[in-house]
Amino acid sequence: MFVAREIVILVLGIGNPLLADDGIGINIVKELKGIEGIEAKECFSSIDLFEALEMDYEHIFIVDAVVTGGTPGTIYEASLPNDNLAKTSTDIFPKVSSHDLDLEMLAPYSDRITILAVEAKDVTSFSERCTPEVERSISEMLNIIIGRSKRIL
Repeated sequence: MFVAREIVILVLGIGNPLLADDGIGINIVKELKGIEGIEAKECFSSIDLFEALEMDYEHIFIVDAVVTGGTPGTIYEASLPNDNLAKTSTDIFPKVSSHDLDLEMLAPYSDRITILAVEAKDVTSFSERCTPEVERSISEMLNIIIGRSKRIL
């Protein structure tokens, strides 16, 4: 008898799909739809995020764009250990993102969260497409998420 495996991985794509590179999280979610064992959801507010955190996922990837002055398309990663959350996250990410998500509030869930962010080039132009530099990072981001998810599944 075949028993279906539960969804144990959640990918939350954060961003505005109408503001060029800010839509990278939403684009990643669209690419992951239908992959076994992974639930991919668009996340537009801290309410969406905290509703997802209350669910019983084994691991959660949060995908977003950042502007740190780095090379557009660069992928950053932060696993958030409880004892060093603020230092770890603010080294790469601002304390509060443009989506009003306070990373310190994620501390109770840090053992099961990985934040993946792509350095954005343009987060102000109205466009449903990312810039070419950020578009090129999509396949690498998908490989990271799918590869790690396979190890968990």
